[in-house]
Amino acid sequence: MRINVLTQINDFKGEVLKDKAGAVVTFREVATTAINAIEEKQTAEDKNKCYQIGLKLYSGNEVDFTTDQLALLKEKIAKIYNPLISGRAAEIIEGAEQKEEQSVEPQ
Repeated sequence: MRINVLTQINDFKGEVLKDKAGAVVTFREVATTAINAIEEKQTAEDKNKCYQIGLKLYSGNEVDFTTDQLALLKEKIAKIYNPLISGRAAEIIEGAEQKEEQSVEPQ
């Protein structure tokens, strides 16, 4: 499923969210922070999965992810972010999933 990783994160009013330095917050930054968050019981395999996602996040602006990678991203983002950012990221991920389903449906 394809996601534009430069998709901006909006606040509840629909305005672009900015970090403390005034830079626009994108899905790429949110996802990168989430996959690099330290967890106590993270196996080498889990770390490798996160590493592979990280490589994809910076491989281009329109990136293809597997269903498993998107599920892992959604889970990791929800663990470390507040409801606003977690919810907006979930909308981006679910939007990609819906587009994929629509393109597969027979006409």
